[in-house]
Amino acid sequence: MDRAKLPPPNTFAGLSLILDRIAERRDESTWIAEQARSTEARYLLLDAAGEAFMHRDREALRWLDTHERAQWLADVSTTLLGIADQRPHFLLVLDDAHRIDELESALDARRMNLRSAGLQLAADEAGLFAYAKGLAHWQRETRYCARCGAPLQLVAAGHRAQCTNPDCARLHFPRT
Repeated sequence: MDRAKLPPPNTFAGLSLILDRIAERRDESTWIAEQARSTEARYLLLDAAGEAFMHRDREALRWLDTHERAQWLADVSTTLLGIADQRPHFLLVLDDAHRIDELESALDARRMNLRSAGLQLAADEAGLFAYAKGLAHWQRETRYCARCGAPLQLVAAGHRAQCTNPDCARLHFPRT
């Protein structure tokens, strides 16, 4: 096959090579909390539209560290993305437009959508951004049980949603 005719490599395809999604530990709330408090933890911040915070002066995601998360976003729930480079990676989704503008200034950051960022970020960061955005979208859109209509509650570090109706208790999963 002529390599010149092949499409360019998919920017988002290499994520499984760098990220361990830790599926077997997602139900261990104590372990998840320890990871979230770790000084090694990193937090990817998305706004309600799914745009990520980027460094203002370079093409890289603006990850928050544990101290920054505690200082500005201690009240925002986290979703465990997984472990990469022996560091826990979490997702934070912020819906408050006023706080978003304040954080953008305080973090000396700018926001960028996935379509633009995918062309500019390193493959590992682009993959993490795509994964986080997809998971955040599923969490936002999957609010009620498809079987009985009762509200859903996120469980398993944000990777499953369980029906709150005890007679149903159906589990819902993100599309893959």
